[in-house]
Amino acid sequence: EQLSAKGLSLIYSMDMLSKDNAAKAREMIPAILSGLYSRQLPDGGFAYWPGETHSDEWVTSMAGEFMTAAKSAGFDVSSGVTGSWLKFQKRCVQNYRTAKVYELSDLTQAYRLYTLALARNADEASMNRMKEGGNLSWQASMMLSSAYSLCGKKAVGEAIIKALADSPNEWTSNMQTYGSPLRDKALALEAMIRSGNIQGAAVYAASLAREDSGIHPWPMSTQESAAVARAMSLFARNVTIGAVSVNVNENGKDARNVSGNGMAKAMLNPANGEVTIKNSSSGPVYVSLTTVSQAAPGEAVIAKESRIGLNIRYVGPDGSAIFPSSIRQGTEFTAVIRVTNPSPSEDLYNMALTEMIPSGWEIINERLTGQDIPSAGRYDYKDIRDDRNVFYFSLPRGTFKEFKVRLRAAYEGTFVLPSVTCEAM
Repeated sequence: EQLSAKGLSLIYSMDMLSKDNAAKAREMIPAILSGLYSRQLPDGGFAYWPGETHSDEWVTSMAGEFMTAAKSAGFDVSSGVTGSWLKFQKRCVQNYRTAKVYELSDLTQAYRLYTLALARNADEASMNRMKEGGNLSWQASMMLSSAYSLCGKKAVGEAIIKALADSPNEWTSNMQTYGSPLRDKALALEAMIRSGNIQGAAVYAASLAREDSGIHPWPMSTQESAAVARAMSLFARNVTIGAVSVNVNENGKDARNVSGNGMAKAMLNPANGEVTIKNSSSGPVYVSLTTVSQAAPGEAVIAKESRIGLNIRYVGPDGSAIFPSSIRQGTEFTAVIRVTNPSPSEDLYNMALTEMIPSGWEIINERLTGQDIPSAGRYDYKDIRDDRNVFYFSLPRGTFKEFKVRLRAAYEGTFVLPSVTCEAM
């Protein structure tokens, strides 16, 4: 999902990037394609994690969309991989009537039909059967509308949208489709654009971008970034974007004019304090300010948590507690990290636990000695790097999981102990 989302975000936003950034994005696409190829299984579907033996239907559709978009953008895409993918998609389309039903499973089918239409292998019979069957979710209806528009049947796509409410009765996140309100609104925006309602789409796009919509464009999940990039790039191709010209005055110390075609960027000096921006364009300008900060070396970061509990302790070979501030060089010890889900009603899925280590420590990679045998159900995937361990897992309600990492104090000196973080992917 992350590989596909990254590739889709790059492909769809490439026309809006600077020349240098667009060139960097193009250099990244082949590596992402290769990474996806390695995840394809014999049945033509794609696994979520390396080494898994079952295909994830939503991720498979995402991989196919990315490969199709990359091919349209002029990249060399394996015909063998895409051919196997098409067979998998068509087989799943036919099996949908007898498949296991879960919340928004109709969106999974609608997305599959959308990707087939995008790849010019539309299954219109299945699309018609889905439309006439009724009882579709709001999200699936929007996706199906886009599929019809891709087939040249914009009137059908428009009719589907007109029969719907402005939004679902209740916004809910969905595990199987990695959904969120922002992602679903992006699906609706795309459907409106593809059906030809550009004027309505313009109003909808503006409401997505404004803070008073209740949806903030950053930070986004990988799923949201891919869907928003797809919808907004399609919107940009269907409207005329004028030149942007603004005057930036940083508290009277640095005044300059910046301009660009559709977008203008300026780096600000925080030391200057207040900044004044004057619009010298012929139309409205929307301003967004992005700030980046990092704690100074040695500055303590206050621990905080929301909806999960996180505790870390360090123990020696005999199980006794040791303190990171006074470990002797050459000592081997273990970091024990406990993650707790205190909720009595909510399961947590797709969690990522990242343990960064100081530069004076080394990770003892037990995989190299054949000793890494994870406990049943502990984690879905473990990423071991020189400076960190990342565990990916799910956590049922009212339970906890402990993760252990063997370490060695390799170098003498004074080092900064980074924070341990756990968050939903």
